[in-house]
Amino acid sequence: MLFIFYYELIYAISQKFEFVFLKKDIFTVKYWRIHECIGVFDEYQNFKNILKIGNENNSLDDKKIYFKKVVVLKFHIPKYILSQSDFLKTYLETSLNRNPIYLSNIISLEGFETFISLIHSRKLFIYFINQKIFCSIFRLLDYLQISESLTNQYFYVNLIQSVVTSKIIFDEKIICDLFASLPNNFLLKNFLILFSYLVRSIKILDLRNDKDINKYSSGILKIHENTNNNKRILIFKDNDVVNIINNVENIWYRNIFKQFIHILLSVQIRIQINVFHVYTPSKLKLFSELFSVQELQIEGYYSYIFVPYLIDGPCKSTLRVLNLCGSRISERIFCNILKLKILQHLFLISCSITNVCYIPRFRHPNTLHLKYLDFSRTHITIKEIYQIYDLSQLEKIEMYGSNLVAGTVSFLKGCKFKSSLKHLNLANNLLNGQDIYVIFLFSNLYHLDLTGCNLIDSNEIIYDNIACKSLKFLNLTYVNLNENLMKALNCFKSLEILTMNLVHYNGVIFKELNTCYIAETLIELNLSHKCLVVSDFHKILLLKNLKRLNLTCTVYHSQENEIYLNLDLPDNLEVLDLRNNDLKNGKVFNFRNLEHLKELNLNFCNLSSLEFFEKSPFLFKNLEKLSLANNSFSETNLNILKKFKMLKFLNISKAYLKNWRIANLKDSLISKTLEYFDFRENGISYDDFLAVKSFKNLKNVRMFYCKMTFRDLNDQDILFLRNVCSIEIQNILYIDGNIIFHETSKHLN
Repeated sequence: MLFIFYYELIYAISQKFEFVFLKKDIFTVKYWRIHECIGVFDEYQNFKNILKIGNENNSLDDKKIYFKKVVVLKFHIPKYILSQSDFLKTYLETSLNRNPIYLSNIISLEGFETFISLIHSRKLFIYFINQKIFCSIFRLLDYLQISESLTNQYFYVNLIQSVVTSKIIFDEKIICDLFASLPNNFLLKNFLILFSYLVRSIKILDLRNDKDINKYSSGILKIHENTNNNKRILIFKDNDVVNIINNVENIWYRNIFKQFIHILLSVQIRIQINVFHVYTPSKLKLFSELFSVQELQIEGYYSYIFVPYLIDGPCKSTLRVLNLCGSRISERIFCNILKLKILQHLFLISCSITNVCYIPRFRHPNTLHLKYLDFSRTHITIKEIYQIYDLSQLEKIEMYGSNLVAGTVSFLKGCKFKSSLKHLNLANNLLNGQDIYVIFLFSNLYHLDLTGCNLIDSNEIIYDNIACKSLKFLNLTYVNLNENLMKALNCFKSLEILTMNLVHYNGVIFKELNTCYIAETLIELNLSHKCLVVSDFHKILLLKNLKRLNLTCTVYHSQENEIYLNLDLPDNLEVLDLRNNDLKNGKVFNFRNLEHLKELNLNFCNLSSLEFFEKSPFLFKNLEKLSLANNSFSETNLNILKKFKMLKFLNISKAYLKNWRIANLKDSLISKTLEYFDFRENGISYDDFLAVKSFKNLKNVRMFYCKMTFRDLNDQDILFLRNVCSIEIQNILYIDGNIIFHETSKHLN
């Protein structure tokens, strides 16, 4: 008996289902012995058996057929036909039935059709499939008797396109084993079609943020989709490359692999070479001929062995994005890059450029159309600057942490992309006044990031000749500023986002920076961790169109002659961050006119009361996100929270709740709107816990390290803790008559 396929489905109602189908010719079975049947209760609480085996009177042996009622859900499910198998020990676990229900055997094609209906009826979040099971999917084609003349539309459309896939993860040696397991061209063709359907169905993939990825860390070849750019990525690691190259001289294998890649032309191929392997040039050349893709990423120090062959193969005419990460860059590689006819994005991240006598400049504006160049964490000297001098279509350059020495950027003064460059990131480099002067000559620059740059001789800046007056984004985080550079900022009259977090400036911020010039355009301002005086707040008030304001750690009551009291804020603010300021229980700022405010962060603000909210009725009407963590509310109640009508996010963690209980929020307005609730490290009662469970729209609750008086938790409590609070039963500790909800390692940050 062979597995057909396996699904792990997590539905919106947070119930987990596991289905395993077995290939078995059921028409040879003389009778069925049904140990458990699956059914539902209708609206009248009458049990409806959904196991359909025909007329019981016509069964071969009534004595060997009996039924046991099993509640799966309390609402209607489309009918499907499944029976039990003790052999597989694979089960369906529901919240309403603690004992596992063993499943196997699609009884008929109708059963498969109704199973597809089940998939359609629920929202699918997670889908896993491994190599062995994936190979067996093909055999379902024969099992369902789907002919080639039907183009397998039934199978592909109903099964693949109905499943909203989030990831496909394969085991080791995937390529060899997959192709070796397919006995004929018919199944090979179906494999390619099926695989393409699966890849196209991918919706959400970011393996770095996947909490379950550790369970599947043994997988080598992965396909996932980057949520930032909706690009599907096919990943080959060392073992995969070894397997492919060992078979690459086989013509049949090579032709099939080319078809495989051709179907996935839109995906990005990522090859990771971290171990040195000795390959003959002939095999490397054949290996490179397998790939004709638009995006290629090659990682690892030893990847320089593969790079010249790959980018000089069929990719030469198809490659649009080339990413070399952690590789050695030689003269040969540079020469091959020049041959890439339609290359638009070039990433040389954390690369080491070899010290050769001659590396050619990009002198072919008609054949090389680079628009995006990334040299982040790659050591850049004047030599590399001259190499990009003639690229007339460059729009974006990233040189984050590229060890630029003072004066290097100034050599771009006469470059060909002076009028095309729009985005420039020079964070964490050493710059001087001449560098800044040249940067300001890029006439169409709208995004400039100088985070962490050490500016020397910035007094040499001639701000009368600034050309990039349409600059919209400027990041000066952790930059040492002087009066001359502050005056230069007045030239940017279209500025929309200004970040000056942790700037080194001894003067008053708004003494040299005139807010009148940017009052109409600025929508986001970050001045966090910079001591502001009262006059600064008066200047901020002039920014009438400001929507996002970060004033974290800006109020210092120890300053002489500075009294922070009832300071007004811009009326159009939507996001306000006041963390790490002593707000004197709301006396420092006036929230009365913040009619449009949606997010308010008051963490670490030394609050003991929220009565000041009573003076700001607009907050109750429009606020959607409120953070009150690390304040002391032990001697007051927070019943004022009941008045919020739109609140979706509430954080009152580490608030030392004592006299006030969460149970007070039961049946309040926010019990109907709240989606995220964080009350970690507070004392709670079981009534508080029940109140939280009653909130209608809660999706995520964080209650780690909360202490609750001991009592027995029922099955529904355990289910809520697991599915909504991410607390497994093994993390519920019983200490000194109390229950403590312990935090698992995956949530520690």
